[in-house]
Amino acid sequence: MRIHIVGAGAIAGMAGAYMAMNGEDVTFVDQWAEHVEAINRHGLIIDGIRGQHHLSIHAVRPDQLAEPLELVFIGVKSQHTEAAIAGIMPYLTPTATVVSLQNGFNAELIASLIGRERVIGTVPDYTAALVAPGLLEFTVEGPLYIGELDGQETARVQEISRLLAMVSTVKITPNIIGRIWTKQCYMAQIVMTATVDE
Repeated sequence: MRIHIVGAGAIAGMAGAYMAMNGEDVTFVDQWAEHVEAINRHGLIIDGIRGQHHLSIHAVRPDQLAEPLELVFIGVKSQHTEAAIAGIMPYLTPTATVVSLQNGFNAELIASLIGRERVIGTVPDYTAALVAPGLLEFTVEGPLYIGELDGQETARVQEISRLLAMVSTVKITPNIIGRIWTKQCYMAQIVMTATVDE
């Protein structure tokens, strides 16, 4: 199955890179032209806690998409989610799956646009950085939670779990929306303690 990483920055880009390193057919889709050009010209460089890797991945800008999309991992910032989905919608196959590799409540937003039956939610607790065009840094290892929005453990979620296990430890949960809320509450606590210097 062909895999498209839409928003090939820190989190989704790192996942796509490790899938590619393990032999999967991965294409990066990113609106930052310099990032796309650097990947196509010089390859993608991964640095950080797992050492340095240099690999070849095909990258395109969203306006260059012209192929059916079967499995899409969305990694754009929350405020760009609707635009990203609108851009890929004409290319989604009837059985396409879209996985939100984002922080925030984007899985349900995506579901409202393309249907809940096509969406998988995740909570990535590993961290990475987009350092420069064509250069990603793996900064902190951590688990990744994944689940169907209706809580079922399906063959589809098992396959996506297999793919994401190439980058991080994966935990399938029957309550991915609850896990997303948990992270948001935790992040709100961090912001508050930082604000009051405690």
